[in-house]
Amino acid sequence: MRAKHGAWVRVVVPAALLLAAAGATAADEAGDAAPDGGRSVASAQAFLQQMLPGNRYVSTPMAEISARARNEGVRASFDPLPVIVEADPVEPCVSRLRADASGTWLLLRNPQDYDDATDAPLADLLGGPLIGDPEGMHFGSVRALRRVGAEVRIRLAGNSDDAVLHLDAESTAKRVHDALEYLRLHCDATRATGF
Repeated sequence: MRAKHGAWVRVVVPAALLLAAAGATAADEAGDAAPDGGRSVASAQAFLQQMLPGNRYVSTPMAEISARARNEGVRASFDPLPVIVEADPVEPCVSRLRADASGTWLLLRNPQDYDDATDAPLADLLGGPLIGDPEGMHFGSVRALRRVGAEVRIRLAGNSDDAVLHLDAESTAKRVHDALEYLRLHCDATRATGF
């Protein structure tokens, strides 16, 4: 009897654990579960929706403009930085991050010649006053994420330059970084492979 009971435990318990883990993963991917101390994909997106508007943003195309200027020996800056006006969830793992660049100017300066300077409205260069992908950003496409003081730097798949969130305080930046890191990990489609 004892051998049969032991065999039953060896078969049933691992199967039950696998089913429980599969159910938790599926619910978490849907954004409904809160297995991490009340955290979920949906709650992280809701947090960003509340915290990001009003803060400043340098989009990936803006970072690319700065990089091209640097490569040509010119200093580029944006004044003032665009203000985030929207960080709304579109679907689980996708949020629309948009900023208003209508008052932002691109300033180009030649460090070798003080008089060699130019400026232009950023909205004219980027094709409109709102920056950010209207389709939204999929958090599974975040390839690198780091915090430097009150900035959170985001590297998206296929890009060599970082988008940068300029936040009001280091404590805010830490919380935003934590939410983005949670989303990066839980929205990555390759997570199901176990690597």
